[in-house]
Amino acid sequence: MEDGVAVGMKEQARDGIVHALRTVDFGRTERVARINSFDTGDLARRDLDALSNCPVLPDAVCIPKTESAADILYVSERLDALGDAAIHTRIIGMIESARAVLNMDEICATAPHRLDCLIFGADDYASTVGAKRTKASTEVDFARNMILMQAAAHGVSCIDQVLIDFHDEEQLRKESLRSFQLGYIGKQVIHPKQIDPVQESYSPSPEDIAHAAAVVEANHEHQLRGEGAFAFQGKMIDMPTVKQFESLLQAAQLMGLYKRDE
Repeated sequence: MEDGVAVGMKEQARDGIVHALRTVDFGRTERVARINSFDTGDLARRDLDALSNCPVLPDAVCIPKTESAADILYVSERLDALGDAAIHTRIIGMIESARAVLNMDEICATAPHRLDCLIFGADDYASTVGAKRTKASTEVDFARNMILMQAAAHGVSCIDQVLIDFHDEEQLRKESLRSFQLGYIGKQVIHPKQIDPVQESYSPSPEDIAHAAAVVEANHEHQLRGEGAFAFQGKMIDMPTVKQFESLLQAAQLMGLYKRDE
């Protein structure tokens, strides 16, 4: 309902989303409704009114240009007021300004029962600080890492910036792999052709999964013998390393790429 919609088409977009929620079978795909930002007058509130009155709620409400804890709190209270009907509806906040980055700590601490993850909106952020967007994205590296670090401190997941040049698959894979290595759980896409490259980049390889499983199993055996750090295939393994591999296996399991032994 936000930036992708012309100003004169906001009402039609709102009605279309409500109609889709009521009539379309999305299968296992999570349905996220992006409302208008709170700096657009009453558009955001009208969007929330329409969603609140819809018999089928989205899996999450996305708040663009989240600036402070007040934005998260307002949507959370609106959802709380719906009772059990909205018990599973989450909130996704988009961090798109210098002010939002500075307010990350309070944003992440607000409504932990609702706030599911944050999205870094690099292009809007760059405009607020006067940066020129480049292919290397070094101009947004500080914010990109700061957002990730502060979200991690609160146990909140992060989704990385979108690549607006949807024809550049090589750059998309490069950006996706880097953000995956940093700790982002996913990347925004702007075109269907970006889906497969992003999912492939964020999926651990069969070799990585097998290695992680072997390390975790070896750690289990060493723990049973009362041993702490141990050598594995020429490398020293300690608990922080084991936790990294356990996280990889958890992600692989969620993707259907790995099944733990019973």
